[in-house]
Amino acid sequence: MLLPQEFGATTAAQAWDLCISNLEKADVVVACANGADVDSGTAFECGYACAKEKPVIVWRDDWRKADDLDAPINCMLYKGEGMKYVSYVPPEGGDVMLGALAKLIHLAILETRESI
Repeated sequence: MLLPQEFGATTAAQAWDLCISNLEKADVVVACANGADVDSGTAFECGYACAKEKPVIVWRDDWRKADDLDAPINCMLYKGEGMKYVSYVPPEGGDVMLGALAKLIHLAILETRESI
């Protein structure tokens, strides 16, 4: 698991290079889509991974609705090709979401290996 804030980049160009090289190496991308609007860097990374035909799992435990038609988040992340979306609303609890995330990650890895 990689977190961009842990790359140790000191310039924007360095952060870009590290992010892209790690996206290229990734088998699966798991992205947090919390907030009233999804972080722009996260949205870009999801789009980049989809363009590279990598599985993307978007999770959210923030139940505020985005102002985007009938989707809980921006529809480009909610209904994007190759995207899987996981959320929970209390009182279901985090264990329900973690179980769903684990299952989706496992399936995505198996699908990736089968396509090689």
